[in-house]
Amino acid sequence: IIPFINSKGKMFYFQARTLSDAQPKYLNCKNLKSSQVLYPFDYGSHEPLYVTEGVFDCMSLQACGLNATTTLSCFTSKEQMLQLSQYQGPLVCAFDNDIAGLHGTRKFMEKAHWINRDDLFMVSPSGVCKDWNQMLVQRGPDALLRDVKELNKLDHLNLEMAELAYNKG
Repeated sequence: IIPFINSKGKMFYFQARTLSDAQPKYLNCKNLKSSQVLYPFDYGSHEPLYVTEGVFDCMSLQACGLNATTTLSCFTSKEQMLQLSQYQGPLVCAFDNDIAGLHGTRKFMEKAHWINRDDLFMVSPSGVCKDWNQMLVQRGPDALLRDVKELNKLDHLNLEMAELAYNKG
């Protein structure tokens, strides 16, 4: 169970996840939809904000000293993007290294343009690591920090290049 704690120390949301193949895989708080929340991050920072798909990926980046949040899905909702529109630093789409992550990155870019953000970047774990948590566990914080600093401008050209590289691999 992962609590979402606000700046006043109060839990406002939680997500539970099974570590086995049991169903349901995720259990969320009943009073809010996951599409309405972002995992707490430093709203006052002007450093890049890494936006991940999953809470474990977000927590992995935060454990390495980075400002990170999660959309709890590979699809960013309009409500979440409106919350992100208030952030003063650049937004970095740091979704998983799979086809769902690439589709989610495209949708992220479209929604960010909807709020007139063009300070967008993308990054994904290199090699065989599907996500940031797997990278942290398998390769350690130094490898994660090296990869996460390899930012590419999030635009149509770089997204198409990422999709081509994925399809070749």
